[in-house]
Amino acid sequence: MSYCTRTDIDAIFGTSNVSTWADLENKQSPQLILARVTEAIATAQDAIDNSLRGGPYTIPFTTIPAAIKNVCAALAGLWLYESRGVVETNSETGEPMHRYSWKKTETKTILKNIRAGGLRLDLPTIATIEPKVVDVDIDNENTTEE
Repeated sequence: MSYCTRTDIDAIFGTSNVSTWADLENKQSPQLILARVTEAIATAQDAIDNSLRGGPYTIPFTTIPAAIKNVCAALAGLWLYESRGVVETNSETGEPMHRYSWKKTETKTILKNIRAGGLRLDLPTIATIEPKVVDVDIDNENTTEE
């Protein structure tokens, strides 16, 4: 199950932007555009799984919370934008810029907070094994577990 759809990506970046970014060869082929968007979603989903693996949730997700859907759509759109090689310049400074750098930072922050448990998803968490406290008496070499 995909974490997001083309419609989710379009809702963030706009249909014409997504189509343009996905059309690397400028062939305006719906099949090629669809294949590229599908690849972007798979790439974004893999990035999410890799970022959250070892965190409080079972990966891959079988139920997709809104936060994961939105992050996946953002990452897929960013991947399409960046792979197109879009180069923009700041009109004030003339410096190269990434129009969506704020969105990239935002998605990374969300994933980091989900993994750390600071942002809770409406999903059951993985049961954790409570660490045992071991008291070692160095003088007598006795060990007790609490």
